[in-house]
Amino acid sequence: MLSKSNFPIVNMPQDLAHTPDPGPMRFIIDDLVPDRYVTNIYGDGGSGKSYIALHIARCIIMGVPFLGKIVRVQGTVLYLDWELESLDQSHRWHSVARGSGLQTPPNGLFYQQITMPLYDVVEQIYA
Repeated sequence: MLSKSNFPIVNMPQDLAHTPDPGPMRFIIDDLVPDRYVTNIYGDGGSGKSYIALHIARCIIMGVPFLGKIVRVQGTVLYLDWELESLDQSHRWHSVARGSGLQTPPNGLFYQQITMPLYDVVEQIYA
């Protein structure tokens, strides 16, 4: 089980010449969303961040390309939101679905509104 102790605030410096070669980086969406890493989208309010994130989520859930980039891993998406409420995102999720030619959004987007720093809720997220 993961806990805050698995996420130290400060790591000891290490000489990367003495670490094994990890090989090529794997991506969920080619050159855009790395596999096994958190992906954050930052920008000013009203700049379209949530619509882009929802479109990325739809492509991952459905296994279809995002802006011509191949989706390598199809699956569910955990959407953590520090800005809007679930009703607002639900409206946007339905809009993204309709704009993609779907009558209803696909299953597999798990939404959680967060009001505290990520470090304070990491244990709940991994539970």
